[in-house]
Amino acid sequence: MKKIYFLLLIFFASNNINAQWFLSNFTGEGLISVYFTDLNNGYVVGCDGTACNTTDGGNNWFCASCGAGYCLYSVYSPNDTLGYAVGQNGAAIKTTNRGIEWAPLYPGSPDNLSSTYFLNNDTGYVVGANETILKTTDGGINWKTQYYCQCAQGCTLFSVYFRDASTGYAVGFAYTSIQNGIIMKTTDYGKSWSKQTNGTQALNSVFFTNSDTGYTVGYKATILKTIDGGISWVPSQFSGTIDLYSVYFADANTGYAVGGNGTIIKTTNGGTGWISQTSGTSQCLYSVYFVDTNTGYAVGNSGTFLKTTNGGVWINEKQKEKSELKIFPNPATNKITIKLPQTAKQSTITINNVNGQELLKRQTTNDKLIVDVSKLPGGIYFVKVVNENGVSVGKFVKN
Repeated sequence: MKKIYFLLLIFFASNNINAQWFLSNFTGEGLISVYFTDLNNGYVVGCDGTACNTTDGGNNWFCASCGAGYCLYSVYSPNDTLGYAVGQNGAAIKTTNRGIEWAPLYPGSPDNLSSTYFLNNDTGYVVGANETILKTTDGGINWKTQYYCQCAQGCTLFSVYFRDASTGYAVGFAYTSIQNGIIMKTTDYGKSWSKQTNGTQALNSVFFTNSDTGYTVGYKATILKTIDGGISWVPSQFSGTIDLYSVYFADANTGYAVGGNGTIIKTTNGGTGWISQTSGTSQCLYSVYFVDTNTGYAVGNSGTFLKTTNGGVWINEKQKEKSELKIFPNPATNKITIKLPQTAKQSTITINNVNGQELLKRQTTNDKLIVDVSKLPGGIYFVKVVNENGVSVGKFVKN
């Protein structure tokens, strides 16, 4: 039975942020993959056969239960009416009417299918357990096995990406060791695949920005980059240990990766450096997708759904936001006074820049706090207050 979930959107008063990441929650099912074709039309899929679509940029969602008891791991939409999703135990479904109805497909594999990628409406690929790689050229009616390896100790491909019609990549790992990441590549439309076992941690996601430059992320904060079409891969600089599950680049320089414990990191220099951002959630985030340089989405456990309209100032609005937060003087030169909407046992106050980087953090038991901002460079800053009463957000200008 199909259901419509009208997700609560958080609206801000005039003194608050007018473009930021906000969080909405579905009914508790885990969301594993997100894909948008434009600013309005998009899909999310997840556990318990959940497949949802939106036609208004994520304000409202139309959800179909495509079979309880199994998870859908990946969704891809070649155009705004057509969508494909794959998942557990060889599950595959297709919609031709924006998710109003989903029809089963039969790839012929009993293995878990982890990722799908379509070059056009009819030609697409699926990867999964036992290094399964399948291809269709007729919109999922028929599938051909491109690669299959029933490894003695098991192996799985988690992500597939094609930079053009002939050249594609798949990443994953062999169960012989968690430190046995796999990168596979084809240059002949998937007819043959070469495998590179590179000794890294397991790899979960792969993305290319052009024919030569690509990225893959995985366990233990692994980030690898290639600038020669996958001939060689080198670590990208990021200090951390959290598992990363998805990577996406909005343009050649600006990219995001998401992972465990609500982790979101961003680069603005093609992976030379990455900045951790505050997501406002501790739920694992499994998928990130950007429509353009400003508008992006991330999904994860417990129905977590995040959206940004300004390129990544992440704010968690799971609790009801209080719009009465006051910041003065505004603009400020040396100090600001932050007046909380109401008293609390303890409040955590953070100040972020427009890139989402946390610059200051304070704890207070009072309803008013004076903060020295004299050392901050001129610009726009965002203040977030978290306590048992909820979340309050505001912004100020530093002269």
